[in-house]
Amino acid sequence: SQVAPGTLEVVRTFLNTWWIPNDTREPTDELVSLEAMRQFYAIWFGKAGGDSEISIVPELVQRLRADLRNILGKSEVLVLSEWLALQPVEVRLSQDEEGMPTLYYRPAASATCQLCAVVLALVVEAITRSTWMRLKACPDCQWVFYDHTKNRNKVWCLMTASGPQGRSCGSISKVRSFRARQKAGTPRASD
Repeated sequence: SQVAPGTLEVVRTFLNTWWIPNDTREPTDELVSLEAMRQFYAIWFGKAGGDSEISIVPELVQRLRADLRNILGKSEVLVLSEWLALQPVEVRLSQDEEGMPTLYYRPAASATCQLCAVVLALVVEAITRSTWMRLKACPDCQWVFYDHTKNRNKVWCLMTASGPQGRSCGSISKVRSFRARQKAGTPRASD
């Protein structure tokens, strides 16, 4: 499964609003309009899609998505710190089902783009839960997936196609490498 745990799945879905489809191999962006961004917000955060109370700055949303995609699998605290300075996140305490204290993150009132601040709050939560570093992008199709492997070494979204529209990026990459070695007459490192 490529699904991320808890609220990190919202971040993964947000990042996957930009991808490279298998059939066209041309980048596709689902968040090209303010209306599309409002709909995304409504789906994940339960607000009315046409709610004019939601502050969304399209340029910031697209830049945040690009910046987060660029730091997947890395600990780039400077990039996140810069974003948190622009779209602050507040930390609150609450209690879980057993009455244990838990941290809760939410956008600060001073955030100028509510969608950005909510996504950043979820990223901060993932960092504190040590799940952020498991979110990765496939080097071929750029699909963001959650690495569930024990040693965190998953590279591609999938090794085998999971259906007629599925892409087997790992197998395709290995075949390319094999063919390049064959053409160059270079044996495999383990040969």
